[in-house]
Amino acid sequence: MRFASWRDPASGEAKVSGLRLALESTYLPGFVDSFIEGQVKNPLTPEVVSNLPADIRQQAQQFLEPGIGNTPQFLIGPLFRPDTRKTVIAANYHFGISLLQRAGRIRPDSPYAKQLLDSLSTFLTAGYTPAPTMPSTAPSSPLEQVIHQALLLCFR
Repeated sequence: MRFASWRDPASGEAKVSGLRLALESTYLPGFVDSFIEGQVKNPLTPEVVSNLPADIRQQAQQFLEPGIGNTPQFLIGPLFRPDTRKTVIAANYHFGISLLQRAGRIRPDSPYAKQLLDSLSTFLTAGYTPAPTMPSTAPSSPLEQVIHQALLLCFR
């Protein structure tokens, strides 16, 4: 597992909204967990923790772990080495799309998502075929368009 870090270069009280980052990678895209955190004037760092008394240091160490004090987000990012089995990639997308439907970010009645999930299920249960069949229905939302583009990179 690798972590990528980005810091908003804006100064002052600027707020980041609708953030969209482009990462360059040789890895194929998949659904990944991300953690968004605000910048504070006096952050808890490994150096600060190392200067605490031993009994407190051990307890404070857990607050340096990713995800503590952050807002988790589910997004598409570089995840799979180019030689990753296509079934692993298909399972990741099936899980991610299903999760996004349950969260209400993709409509449960979306024709594109329904066709895609059916195709991924068929691919995963049918054994070896070169790639899942892409839906004949066009993506109906910006999120579905991003997923479609990512899948084209993975299964070309």
